[in-house]
Amino acid sequence: MWASSPALSAAFPGFAFGIAPIDGDNRRDTRSIMCPDGSRLGELRPWMVVKLVKETGDVKAVWPRLRETDLQITEWRRTSAFVPAPTGPGAANYVQTALRLLMERRL
Repeated sequence: MWASSPALSAAFPGFAFGIAPIDGDNRRDTRSIMCPDGSRLGELRPWMVVKLVKETGDVKAVWPRLRETDLQITEWRRTSAFVPAPTGPGAANYVQTALRLLMERRL
């Protein structure tokens, strides 16, 4: 049912930790705009609004210039898991921590 977590079990003797994934790869709706060197220009939506306002909302004026740049869009992905360890025979006898991995990747 649960995969084991030998590293946590070794770090905390007396506890046999397992891993129970609770969700898969989820995307957050916040995206960023980055330069190739990794410097962040900001969140994509507000950054794009500023660009469009400068061109009075004309997407056809903004898009050709942006298409020629080496700017990149990133998205955030999250994966979560519970890491429980029994402390006794009862259903309520356990300790548990929640792990969340948040990664930003370039599209």
